[in-house]
Formats: sequence, structure tokens, C-alpha cells
Amino acid sequence: MASYESLGVRRVINAAGNASNLGSACMGPEVLQAMCEAAKWYVDMDELHRRAGEYIAHITGAEAALVTSGAAGALLLATAACITRGNRSMLAELPAAAAGRDVIIQAPHRNGYDHAVRTAGVRLLEVGQPDRVLPEQIEAAINADTVAILFVFGETIDRRGEVPLETVEEIAKRHGFPLILDASVVNDPFERLQGFAALGIDLIATSGGKHIFGPPGTGFLFGRSDLVDVCRLMASPIHGIGRPLKIGKEEIVGLVTALERYVDSDTDAQHREWESRVLYMADALGDLPHATVATTTVDEVDRPMPRVRLSVDEEALGSTATQIVEVPPSGRALRPRAALRPARRRPDPEPDMPVGGRREAGRSGSPGCVASVGRGVVPPTDGMRSLTLGAPAETKFDAHTHTSEVALDSEPYHRRDGGVPFFRAESSMPNLSSCRSGQL
Repeated sequence: MASYESLGVRRVINAAGNASNLGSACMGPEVLQAMCEAAKWYVDMDELHRRAGEYIAHITGAEAALVTSGAAGALLLATAACITRGNRSMLAELPAAAAGRDVIIQAPHRNGYDHAVRTAGVRLLEVGQPDRVLPEQIEAAINADTVAILFVFGETIDRRGEVPLETVEEIAKRHGFPLILDASVVNDPFERLQGFAALGIDLIATSGGKHIFGPPGTGFLFGRSDLVDVCRLMASPIHGIGRPLKIGKEEIVGLVTALERYVDSDTDAQHREWESRVLYMADALGDLPHATVATTTVDEVDRPMPRVRLSVDEEALGSTATQIVEVPPSGRALRPRAALRPARRRPDPEPDMPVGGRREAGRSGSPGCVASVGRGVVPPTDGMRSLTLGAPAETKFDAHTHTSEVALDSEPYHRRDGGVPFFRAESSMPNLSSCRSGQL
């Protein structure tokens, strides 16, 4: 039987949360058992899709739902549905049939995942500036070629200047255009998804892995029944633009099982466990010289995600925050010129087990830039730069922080042969888009 060892693949200590580059979520035994049972039989896939969609619609409060190949697959199908509105001749000719059509998006909402929307053949029409968008700008952008408006929740999106979701929903409704919501990272707590459906958003895309702990390749789409029905006309096993986005019977059953567990889970107990992990890490980091430790309770998209924030005095330390979190391919962190060492030493990780992580940093010398470890950028303090350690659910942590070997959060944009993660470095300040990548 194949294994990571037989394939020569190293396991990693995951301090990134349920990130796709590290395999998304680790599924529970009930999910794995359900998938194994589903693999033993043949079924009518249309019927399975329909029944699974009915269950998801029931728990979200939406009119209809569809299991998809991740949130990205859901975005592609949602866009195609808004383009064609069920016109079968157009369905057969996508993406060419979408030529000249627009999907409106706020400038600060642009991100790498909107490629899934453009795959349907539309062009994204940006409105506003990266740090400020006005409702009037969205309305002024609506034209005869508009097919939908896209709203995005994302950990790297600067939300301070955006037009809020409720206002965009009102604009879309008033002008008669569907609103597509990329909610891939905001399904925790689950009530948020139910709130989006209650708001009347036309199509909502989210992930089935990550915080739901379903099969990593799954997602689901829910909202208006007429538009979800059109999505189903293009999804596998039916031939259409969604035919490559195949979802197996095992994955569908696994996702439904994960959702059954998720909606009945004790979130209070889960949050207490996360807080316990955060306090453990904060205690382990408390004696570091030239550093200040703090904790946070929510992340950039308002998830109840406690984390540790470590602010370091770069001048006194003799190293930048970016240098401290930089990890070479060996998995060992770089040692700063001045020792960054706690009083208590924690056990080392398993031999040759790299640490998966992310770092973000601005241009050298840019005011207000930070280097972060965790799920986003936090404001710097005077003379300080910041690191943030994440404590998401059901991830394995190594709290050994001697010689700055810290658990890192990762959001790589590229990979090399061998699965070595890459990081993206960027500024936390609006309009400072200098980015660079390197190997962890």
C-alpha cells in the first residue's frame, strides 16, 4: 500500500490551519468510514447530487444547493449560471459565449481565486480604489454587459474601505443582477452561512474542507433554486464547462457526513481548546528577550480564531521579523544575530519534519509594514514589527521556540517538485503591492 514514506514525501508540522497547500483538513473517523462505505457501491450520481443538495439547502436555509469541487469550482459554476441563465445554446458554447460580459468586483476584493470567475469567459470590471470604494461607483459600473456582482471575503483583503455586503446586496437586487458571494473562508461558525442565505444572496460558494473537515477537494454552492439548477446542468457528469470539476460519490457522502458532525458540534468546547493552545504558546514565548507577547480572539474575517501575536524589537534584536520567520528547505529556522531564546526549551519536532508557514512583509523601510506569522497582518506598534501565531482547529502544533524555531502560518502561491511550500511576502499598507516569493 502506498504511503507518504513509500513515496518519499515528508510529513509537516501544520501551524497554518486548514490550508490547501498543506492538505486542507484532516478528516475524522466518521467521515473516513462513510467514504469507505460509499466506495463499495454504484449509485445514480444525479440522484446522489440531488439528495445531497437537498440536505445542504435544509441546513443552510437556502432554496437549493449543490456539492462542488471546492469553493473555486462553485465560483466557476455560479458565474456560468449568471451568464447563461439556462440558455442551452450558450451553455454549450462557454466560455466563448461569455465574450464581452462583465462581472463587477470591488478593487480591494481582487485576489488569485477570482481566476475561477474569469475561467467562465467574463472579464472582471474593477470599481473604486484599493483603499476605498463608494456605493455610487458600483452603481455607475453597471451596464448592458453586466451579468453579476462578485463580493469576496478573504484573509488578505483590506476591508476598511469596502462597500459592505448588505449594501452591495441591496444594489444588486435593485438593478436585477445576481450577487455571487465567495464565502470560502467564512463558514465558521456555520451560522454565518445561514445568515447569508437569510439575507437573500443569490449564490454563495464555500469550502467543504478547512473548518468543516470534509474531503479537501469538496465545496458547496447554495442560494436561488433557478440559478443552482443551471449550475447542475453544467456540472459533472453532465457535459459542460463544469465537466472537469468531477466530484466522486465518496466525496459527496464524506462532505454530508462532515456537515452532519459540524452543525452538531460543541463550538464552545472547541473554542476553549483553541484558547488553551494559544495560552500554551503565549506562555512558551513569554520569556523571549526584545519581544512582547499578546493574544487576539478574532481574525481578519471575524472568525472566532484565537492567536498569539509576538512583536519584536528589530533594532535591539539585530534581526528583522522577516529574517526570524524565514525557514530554509531544511526546516530549521534562521538564527537571528542576537539570541531569541526562551527560558524553557520544548521538545524538538520529529526528525526531518519541516514546519509549514507563511510570512508577509512590506518593502524594506515602509512605515506601518509588518511581518506576520498567522492568518494575516496586524498593526505594528512604535518601533516594533509583529509576528502572529495561529491556533486554528485540529491542527498539530510544536511550541518549541528555542532559537526562533517558530510554528508558521502558510499561504503559498507556488510549489516546486517535492511539495516544498512557497510563501508570498507583501505589504500590509494600501497601495504597497511589492511582493516577492521564496522557499520555506
